[in-house]
Amino acid sequence: QGRQGGGGEGELKEDVVVDLQEVSLVCPLSLKRIATPVKGDACNHVQCFDRDTWTVFAKSAKKDKILKCPHCSKEVKSIKIDSKFQ
Repeated sequence: QGRQGGGGEGELKEDVVVDLQEVSLVCPLSLKRIATPVKGDACNHVQCFDRDTWTVFAKSAKKDKILKCPHCSKEVKSIKIDSKFQ
């Protein structure tokens, strides 16, 4: 549905509203419920994975291995807690 925007007289802007978005509470690495939801620093998606599981996974990986997000496959250099997910 369009609405008149503030950009110029008669300009039509399109807005998209998401009413419902489903997310899984299961970590894709451990297949257990997420206790502390985190994402990679470069991730833009809603879905999270479990911090403690990621920490174990990252420590067990070879030092030269590039760690990637289990959802979007972007490189994960650091993780951030997602307070909206809790």
